[in-house]
Amino acid sequence: MTKQEFEITPPKNIADQDVLAQLPEDIVKQLGKLEETGYDLKLSRRDLFFENGLVQYNPYRPQALVEIGIEDD
Repeated sequence: MTKQEFEITPPKNIADQDVLAQLPEDIVKQLGKLEETGYDLKLSRRDLFFENGLVQYNPYRPQALVEIGIEDD
């Protein structure tokens, strides 16, 4: 699994497409198809689950965490 953090302009709301548009195109392609989304109220974090990874962001912070690949157990 590869983890990377990217600087983004905070959307100040849930704005998945805006956040994804700020990530490098090749990274978004590697993630594959969006399968599920969620929001953690306690952490104020949006989770986007893709077929080959995930994207996490806080609408009020200037970073997005991207994980690509599947962790081996």
